[in-house]
Amino acid sequence: SDQVAKQFPVMTEAITQIRAKGLRTAVLSNNFYLPNGKSFLPLDRKQFDVVVESCLEGICKPDPRIYKLCLERLRLQPAGAI
Repeated sequence: SDQVAKQFPVMTEAITQIRAKGLRTAVLSNNFYLPNGKSFLPLDRKQFDVVVESCLEGICKPDPRIYKLCLERLRLQPAGAI
């Protein structure tokens, strides 16, 4: 539905504030494919430095490999991420 597919404004503001502080951002999803074969991730991808989609990677949370992949793409060690 349209309501599910919209990002909450408070989240958009939080991401903006985080990036304004010079921090990198990533989204790590447990998303899925739509019938048209595209992934479902109703976010503005430009807000994030890294986007890791489980359906594209073939790995789902809580598998540690998806978190490691996200860290690698951010070029961070676990201690440097929240």
